Parts: sequence; structure tokens; C-alpha cells
Amino acid sequence: MTISTKGNNSEKAMPDYITPSWVRPWWRPWMGYILAMIGFLWATAGFFNFYFKLGLPELIFNRFSEIFVIAIYGVPVIIISREKYQRFRLTLMVSLLVTFWYIIPVYFPFNVNLFGLYRTDFPSLDMPGSLTNILLLILGLLFGRRVKCGWMNTCVAIKETAGAPFRRFTAREPKFFNRSKIKIITSIPFLICFILIFTPAGEYKSIYLYWFWTVVIVIYFGALFLSPIFGPRVWCRWMCPLLFGWVNVLGFFRLRVDKNKCTECGACEKRCDMGVPIVLMSKKNPSIKTTECIGCGRCRDECKNDAIRFYDVRDFIKEKLLKKDRDR
Repeated sequence: MTISTKGNNSEKAMPDYITPSWVRPWWRPWMGYILAMIGFLWATAGFFNFYFKLGLPELIFNRFSEIFVIAIYGVPVIIISREKYQRFRLTLMVSLLVTFWYIIPVYFPFNVNLFGLYRTDFPSLDMPGSLTNILLLILGLLFGRRVKCGWMNTCVAIKETAGAPFRRFTAREPKFFNRSKIKIITSIPFLICFILIFTPAGEYKSIYLYWFWTVVIVIYFGALFLSPIFGPRVWCRWMCPLLFGWVNVLGFFRLRVDKNKCTECGACEKRCDMGVPIVLMSKKNPSIKTTECIGCGRCRDECKNDAIRFYDVRDFIKEKLLKKDRDR
């Protein structure tokens, strides 16, 4: 799948991608949008067919349809990505998802349940109480939300592969960023799931869990089809109840802006799919803590002055060791 605009202005419209010369003469934006919607429909129909038993051919429409979409759409997007780091990140993301979300569950399945809330098969990264969920939260506290959202997340991957044509429509104004606070409310039902871990088994627990995940699935896939209006990250920015963004605030992760190098040009903000107002936030504190950054690195790639870098537990340890050496 190649993303461009009409004629020779494709790179100006979508600077993240390079349109191959043999594609440029005949490619039109609407082709990318149609392909994106086909990918979204395939992933949605597959999971709904698995979850709600719609009677569609299970060979094509199954719980792994989203992974198939990510893999099929991911290869061309990786090829046309302009930055080397993004090609590496997307290659790793697609490879990890295919391995951990398809190959292992299908051919080498094993259980990762810890607290007995319900049966959880590997990887179960979003299931509260599973061993993998707890380990992932620990890693998130050390290295930030990027360990999941930036590197091994189906939610992000389908938006950066099949949904790539819609990235240009991302709503990046500060008013849209401020709406991310609604996730404080949407996180409450997920917190209840954690509480239910420590309650006796019963019908009320089963009913709650069924309806919670049913609503999450419906809203998650439904949000994909709002991509032409707000960009592909509607779910990630305003609806995701899974609390993982809070590891950015509670842990070591920071987005650090060197004010001596930053010219406040705003180029970084134009590349951020999460709509983080980096320049505005860095004026208040050059060490930015936000639930929204997924550590994709696009802002860092875009900065011509090398003014942006990530900070995590490794930097914290280095600073402590340097301080210890200076104090000797």
C-alpha cells in the first residue's frame, strides 16, 4: 500500500513516506483510503465473526484477521517509510506481533493466568491479573509506554499499517489533546476488573467481564472507521481504558527537550499522531511527562536540531552514577 497525493506533491503531503517512481504517475489518494477501509473491515469482520459467531468463513474471518492485516499491509508501509528508525520499529513491531499474537498462540499455546480471574492464554498483555500484563506494567514503569504501544501493540500497528493513509488527518490542535483526559473516566471500568480479581467467583463477575470486553471490542473496532475524520488514533487518544499510559507518568519515562537547541518551529508536533503539544509543554517543563506519548520517535526523527530525546531508567541510573563519581 502506497500513500501519496496526486501528481508530484506526494512527498509534501505525506513526508513520512516515499512514493516509488513507478507508482507516482497513476496513484491517487482515494486508492489508499479504500485499501485502508478494506483492511479495517477485514480485521473487524474477523474478530466479530470469532466473538459473535456471525457465520462467516472462519478460514478468512477469525480472531487473527487483525494480525493478517497488519502483516500484509505492514510490508509495503515499511518499504516506503522514509526514516531508517521507523522502518526498523515497524519491522520489529510486525515481526513481534506475528510471532507472539499468531505463531505462538496457534502452534505453541500456553497459559499465563496468575490470579485466576479467567483463563488467559499467552500473550494476554491487556488482561488484568495475567503474568504477562504485570510484567509489561513493570517494564512500562522502567521504559515507558513505548514497550507496548510503540513496539508490540495491535492497536497501534493496524493504525500505522492499514491506517497509514489517514495519518494526515490526525487532529493535532491542543483542544483535541486536552480531550484525552476523558480516559480518566473510561479507565474506571478497567479498574473494576482489577478489583474483581480479589473477589469470589460468581455469576455477577462473569456477566461484568463479558459485557466489559464486549463493549471494549465494539468501540475499539468502531473507532477505526472514524479515521477519515480525526486520524487513525481515535481509540488510543480518547477511548482506551487500559491504563497503560499512566506508566509514563508514574515511571521513569520522559520526553526531554533541549531548550538550547529547540527553535520552537513546531515540526515535531506535526508528526505526532497522539497530538502531543510538545513545544507548548516544553515551555512549562522541558522534561515532559504525559500519558499520551507512545515513544514512536517520529518527533525525534523530525527535529533537525536534535533537541528531543527519550529518558528512561537507564538515563536515571547513568545520572546517579555520574553524580556519585562527582561527589567522590
